[in-house]
Amino acid sequence: MLASPMSTDVVKYSYQPLDNESFRLLYLSPGSGTGVVACSLRNVSFKSGLKNSYETISYVWGNPQIRATVQLDGHCVSVPRSSHDVLRAVRSPERARCVWIDAICMNQDDLAERSQQVMIMAGIYMSSVGNLIFLSDDDGTAEAAL
Repeated sequence: MLASPMSTDVVKYSYQPLDNESFRLLYLSPGSGTGVVACSLRNVSFKSGLKNSYETISYVWGNPQIRATVQLDGHCVSVPRSSHDVLRAVRSPERARCVWIDAICMNQDDLAERSQQVMIMAGIYMSSVGNLIFLSDDDGTAEAAL
């Protein structure tokens, strides 16, 4: 059986609702270079035993109006360019990576959800295996700075 092709039309992502003890994790497919950033979201709970099974990402948001596209659950979805860039930078060429990144894992259009997620954000960070920090792509000056 052939897999159905991915949609190339940019769509608004339809988030699954969260309860007060839940959050979303992003499963980042393997990839490298300028290839498509493919990923999926899953609702999880603190009670599900996921401690130390994902990484959180801290990064410079930049201008949220500057957008890029990722393939999220098989659909082309517009995300802030800074989120796209950090996902491209941290993905592994060989294996999937499980991360929490606020701009995508939280429904930014739902003020009630954002407020609830901010309240549990400390728990999200404390339950992760570690935090990745991404300042920006190297513009050729990083080596000199180090």
